[in-house]
Amino acid sequence: MKELNIFIFTHELSTVTEILRKHNIAGMSFFEIHATGHTKRKEIPEMVHVYQSGKMITPETEKRTKVEVLVPDTVADSIVQELVKSIGSESEPGGLVFVTDVSNAHLLGTNRSGDSLLIKE
Repeated sequence: MKELNIFIFTHELSTVTEILRKHNIAGMSFFEIHATGHTKRKEIPEMVHVYQSGKMITPETEKRTKVEVLVPDTVADSIVQELVKSIGSESEPGGLVFVTDVSNAHLLGTNRSGDSLLIKE
């Protein structure tokens, strides 16, 4: 099985969710994070407390969404390929996916383990 750590713009979360549903993936976790990366950050109005100062600043980080999901080896490559095709472009990348091998997973309180946990029944 593989762990996919997917870093995307928040508005792309529904695209990721739909791709995972298409492959009957049982669950995922997602988090709002602040990150830097390959995309160019845009200037925004500086805020002091709740007031705009009139200055423009380029923030060090931007909000992103991180999705963590375990998938069977048999569908990992096709999920990654669909993400690459569906999110961003060559000139404007839409995120990043890290793929990691996972040796096993166990459902706590049961004797169930392995790939069967990763697919909806």
